[in-house]
Amino acid sequence: MELRQLRYFLVVAEELSFTRAAERLHIAQPPLSRQVRQLEDELGVQLIDRSTRQLQLTDAGRFLRDEARYTLKRMDAVARSARHIASQRGGQFEVGLTPAMMGTALLNLLHQFRDHSPELAMGMHDMTSAEQVEALRSTQIDVGLGRTEIVDPEIEAEILAEEQLSIVVPGTHRLAGEARVTLAQVADEPFVLYPIEHRPGLTDYLRMLFRMRGFHLRIEMEASSPYAAIRMVAAGFGVTVVPSPFCGGLYICEARRIPLADAGIYAPVVLLSRKGDRSPALARFRGFIRAGLAEQAPAPREMEAQSAPIPNW
Repeated sequence: MELRQLRYFLVVAEELSFTRAAERLHIAQPPLSRQVRQLEDELGVQLIDRSTRQLQLTDAGRFLRDEARYTLKRMDAVARSARHIASQRGGQFEVGLTPAMMGTALLNLLHQFRDHSPELAMGMHDMTSAEQVEALRSTQIDVGLGRTEIVDPEIEAEILAEEQLSIVVPGTHRLAGEARVTLAQVADEPFVLYPIEHRPGLTDYLRMLFRMRGFHLRIEMEASSPYAAIRMVAAGFGVTVVPSPFCGGLYICEARRIPLADAGIYAPVVLLSRKGDRSPALARFRGFIRAGLAEQAPAPREMEAQSAPIPNW
């Protein structure tokens, strides 16, 4: 079975007319009919019912139509990726970042990588994990960084690090002076969460954690980003959750970050790439970010320190 035969059959299956399909493919009708017949002979099944005035797909034909769409789309993506990788000697390297990855620590690492690889003109794009997947497929970006483990046949998802989560509370909150807190201590608090419309995301993860511990997550307000959520908390609208490495930089005194003490609660750093992409630039980027995140992981005694003001993003 040849890809050309699959393409021809798919057009016929979509048009349900050899005449229209031939016009669309810019070929004569007789060779098109022969190619489809040869495909049927090779597979040993009838794909098209020609006994009626209007062509009809058989059950096998409908199955092959759907599979052909996926196969040809995948092959086009593979070809684009191969051309992209072959041309990527120096040049542009595009990185997609979710809003939840815009913390000081990661941005510093990206800045260091740019200095470490001056031959790559690195561009950065603010996009959700779902948008990163589409951008990877179309080769608009080379790599994505987020918090969601995407399951997709065309995408590789790798956890580079697992970062501790912290609760953010107003500076006047009853827990503001605590060194560590548990989910049980904030189970009744109103939460400001972000970004509520992106699924799956932090909200789904927290709902699962609360449900597993017999609590109900009460969402008071929705924010577009972690930055907006922090500002809302500082103004007294509730509490929120951020990865602990978001500490650092300038401070605002109206909020405090307190590490969560519960075991097994973390925020993954997920790297997304095209499946099969083995370009040197991607390998260098993956290794650099993984090593940098490992070096920046806080020691246990640091995580037990007194609560600190939240970064002023």
